This record gives sequence, C-alpha cells and structure tokens, in this order.
Amino acid sequence: MAAPFEGLFGDTSELRVIQFLLPLRKLEFNVSELARGTGISRQTMVSVTKKLTKWNVLKLTSKHGNANYYAINDDSMFVEAFETLNNCIIEQMVGQEELNRIANYSLEHSLVCIDTLTPPQSSYIKGVECSETPANVWLRPSQTNRSDQSEFKESQENSKIGIYLGGSNNAVAA
Repeated sequence: MAAPFEGLFGDTSELRVIQFLLPLRKLEFNVSELARGTGISRQTMVSVTKKLTKWNVLKLTSKHGNANYYAINDDSMFVEAFETLNNCIIEQMVGQEELNRIANYSLEHSLVCIDTLTPPQSSYIKGVECSETPANVWLRPSQTNRSDQSEFKESQENSKIGIYLGGSNNAVAA
C-alpha cells in the first residue's frame, strides 16, 4: 500500500520527511538519521531541513557537536493541517469499517490509568484502580466539567467507535 501522502500528492522529499516525522512527534533526529529513515540522500536532506525549518514545520531542538537535531514542530499550524490531511487520507485508504475494527481492538487491549490523571478527572471515577478501569472508558484530558454526565457518556461512545488521532488535548488509543 502506498504511503498516504504519496498516494495522493506524489513523492517529494519534503512530504517524505513530514510523513516520517508525524508519528514520531517527541523524537529528534539529525540530518543523517532523517536521510536514512526516509531514503533521501544526506545532501538533499540538508536543503529539505532548511526549507521545512524556515516554514516552521520542523524546529531545531538541540545541537550536539556539529550535528543539529530536528523534530516536528507541534506548535505549527502547518503540522496540524498535515496531520488532519494525513488522517483523512488514511481513512479513505483503509475505510471506516477497518478503522472501527482497529479502534475496538485497541480499546479492548488497553486500560485508562486514572493514577496519572489530574484531580478533577481522577475524582470523577471514584474508587477505581488502574487495573479495574474498563477498556471502553476513555477520558479526554480536555474534559473538565465532571458533573456533566452527558459529556462523559458522549466521550465513552466516541471512544468505542474511533481513535482520537493527534493533538495534545486528545486521548490516543494505542
């Protein structure tokens, strides 16, 4: 199966880098690592990283000796748009039924650990330990009003039929 962007927009070096880094948000890579990971020559990767950094898609995260390390820029509206587009393309390629199957499998094999939730969220499910939390209860960190049962039920129903992809305020079923 062709990679999502490649199937629709062709195969450019810039798209390869974006597609490679989208699922690896918190990781940083130097130019050589990016070149190896994407199959692009190191020389081409130097110009691609400069261009994507200029457009705020990549950010320079650190320097170790002569090596610059880059990561996807989570604060960039371009990255948000690429992620949304990527998810739409994947949905078209895979189909909604297959996404539902993946989401259901993922939810059946994962638990929500309330020990790591902030006090308003952890007090919402009183007396439930991590090991006792049902897999179909999936809380979004953006939910702050725990007195509204309808919001929780909506979140629970949404978690049964889909995976929240991307964005720092969304739960991602893994």
